[in-house]
Order: sequence, then structure tokens, then C-alpha cells
Amino acid sequence: YVLINGNHNVHPFHIHVNRFQVIEMGTELSLEEYPVLKSVLDFEPGMWRDTVVVPPNGRARIWVQYKNYTGKTVFHCHFLAHEDTGMMSTLFIGEPDFTFSRWKNANIDTVIMICVGTVAFVMAVLCVVIFAKSQRPNDYSSVSTMNDVKSKVLD
Repeated sequence: YVLINGNHNVHPFHIHVNRFQVIEMGTELSLEEYPVLKSVLDFEPGMWRDTVVVPPNGRARIWVQYKNYTGKTVFHCHFLAHEDTGMMSTLFIGEPDFTFSRWKNANIDTVIMICVGTVAFVMAVLCVVIFAKSQRPNDYSSVSTMNDVKSKVLD
């Protein structure tokens, strides 16, 4: 995940239950203008943790290890005031639910054959209807049609 902080203050990001490693951190702010950020950006690669301080106007890229747990858990900013005002969310860990797009990707050959078959069937029905209309004899039973035929013969 890439955690992005668009504010001008730090946000301690915390995940319950599962640990993660920080892969990369950065900020858009100048380290010469804000030298205290050097300590915020300093992290130990490969260290497992459950909280990371996301720098102001910055980002932290993390790798989460989902292991030995399935179900719902939460992640949030570790400032209590931020948690209480909604900077918190749930996360479901487990087998993904069925979705059509996942089924389609796994069965793309079947989807293509169904589409081709449907197009061929519609084309065949249209050909039969058009052919049937062109082969139907003219209906001369109505009075107006008979009058039209007579007038053409007399001309």
C-alpha cells in the first residue's frame, strides 16, 4: 500500500492484527527548511511493525503480511482525535467473494464463445426473417391492391 498524507502534520498510521514493513518513505517538503523531517523519514528496512509515522505532505509505502488471521480488522490514524472523527476504516482479510469480473477472467474462453454464439444466432435469425419476407407472395386480396393492379394493367 502507499499511504499518502496531504496535510502539513504527521499521521501515525496503525494496522490492527497484522504487521507490515516500510519499503519507502518520502515528503514533498524541503529537508533543509524542515530538518526535523530527517528523523521522521529514517526507518529500518526489513523491520516488522504495526505503526508508521507518515510524514507531512508525504507518503509511506508499506508491505503488509496477512498471516494466521481471517475476518475483519481496522486501520486508523493513531491520533485519538482523528480516530474519533472518522480517520479509521475496516479491512476484511480472507478469500475474496465471487465477482463476475474475476469469473470472466478465469473463463475468458467460455465468455468469448458465448458472445460469438450469440452474435451468430442473432445473425441467423435476421437472415431467416429477411429471406422469409422476400419469398412471400404479394397479397392481392385487398380492394385497394386490386384497384392498383387494375389501373396499372389498363395504363
